[in-house]
Amino acid sequence: NELRYAQLIKDGDTQFKNGSWETAKSKYTEALSIKANEAYPKSQLDAIQRKLDALELDKKYQALIAQADTEFNEENFASCINTYNEALKLKGGELYPKKQIDLAKAALDAIANDKSKQEEIEKRYKALIATADDLFSKKQYQEAIDKYESASSVKPDESYPPSQID
Repeated sequence: NELRYAQLIKDGDTQFKNGSWETAKSKYTEALSIKANEAYPKSQLDAIQRKLDALELDKKYQALIAQADTEFNEENFASCINTYNEALKLKGGELYPKKQIDLAKAALDAIANDKSKQEEIEKRYKALIATADDLFSKKQYQEAIDKYESASSVKPDESYPPSQID
């Protein structure tokens, strides 16, 4: 039993150094079955479990980062922020997800600002067209032309103002 125990510890140590966690775990477990009160194989089993837990945590983290990166690249910014935050719950000290969250928030802000600008442009355009149409109906043609030209400068791609000027 002594020789078998020593060989199992030696084999377990070799596998431990090589990073073969499951094989090392079985060697230390078998050694414990021979000498149940030995501290060394127990401490090695604890170390292996910590390594396996860290590997599992890293695997989950990497999967979340890959998912969040895909969401980010698809411009699904709100969703990617949530996924990066999930990754940060696993590894709070990582800088990459924090940086990506900042970029996604900036993109959301830019989208909101652009939408607000577009709404403002649309509002100005509609007001100018309404005024121009009113002037046109009152046969105040020069004033109407001025308003249609102003509307056309606000939204140059619109065809209505030039057709009304004509």
